[in-house]
Amino acid sequence: MELTMRVIDFLQLILDLDKQTRFFYQGASDNLYAVTELVIKPESVILTTKKASAHALHQWELVTLLQSIANKTIYMQILVLNDYAEFYGIQLHESAAYIK
Repeated sequence: MELTMRVIDFLQLILDLDKQTRFFYQGASDNLYAVTELVIKPESVILTTKKASAHALHQWELVTLLQSIANKTIYMQILVLNDYAEFYGIQLHESAAYIK
């Protein structure tokens, strides 16, 4: 289980993006997975994914959920196909942000 980025750092990356920007995870194989849910646990925040055709969360949805977390220094994880994947940033592509 990789803990790769803190909530506060991820928020800093996405705050200035267009509110309609949709979020996807792009792994090493270049497959895309829609970020569909955010699970808040005491020790971490987990972004869950589904096939790219699923409804991906928008920037405003992620920001609203992440800003509600009291301890923004906890780490984030991303769950892709039942495995946790590392991520260290985002890449913008048209109206989407690819978490990488």
